[in-house]
Amino acid sequence: MKLVRDNIPDMHAAGQLGEHPNGSEHRDSQVFRRATQEEYRLFLRTKLAEEVGEAISAVRRDHILEELGDVYQMLDTLTRDEGFTMLDVMTSARMKAERYGGFAEGWVLEEKENRA
Repeated sequence: MKLVRDNIPDMHAAGQLGEHPNGSEHRDSQVFRRATQEEYRLFLRTKLAEEVGEAISAVRRDHILEELGDVYQMLDTLTRDEGFTMLDVMTSARMKAERYGGFAEGWVLEEKENRA
């Protein structure tokens, strides 16, 4: 099971999808249903992680942008589901950056080798 975009069930019913949304061929045993609220919250987080993974593995510039758009959309949806706004998220990020800094300078932490 996985979360799919809101228009996918209607597009599937209308025969507008050449393939099943997960890239496999259509299977008659696959059906769409609305998730329970508990499932939905779990699926949102799972889908966000999936989209982040796709953004990480993207190579072409246009594909990176597309995947970052998906990450943004999942973040926005999860944010609203939790009762926050994107302004809340941006404020939280700004406050953390003011305290700890951002990531623009490329600092990395390396562990020292144990010297026994």
